[in-house]
This record gives sequence, C-alpha cells and structure tokens, in this order.
Amino acid sequence: VVPKGEARIRVQVSAGHERAHLDRCVEAFIKVGKKHGVVK
Repeated sequence: VVPKGEARIRVQVSAGHERAHLDRCVEAFIKVGKKHGVVK
C-alpha cells in the first residue's frame, strides 16, 4: 500500500522512443498534473 501523498508515476524510456514521443508524454503529464493540482 502506498501512503497517501506518496504516489508516483513510473515510466521507462528506451532508444525506441523518439523526441516527439517524449514531448507528448511530458505535455500530457503537465496537463493532467495541472488539472489535479499537483503541478503549478
């Protein structure tokens, strides 16, 4: 069980990912993080 407030998201990057994939992922994390108040 993960303590409240200690949750994390794990990702794995490989040589098969292109820069566009990483950019899209970061944009998605920012969008969702702002929506849920964990990113300012």
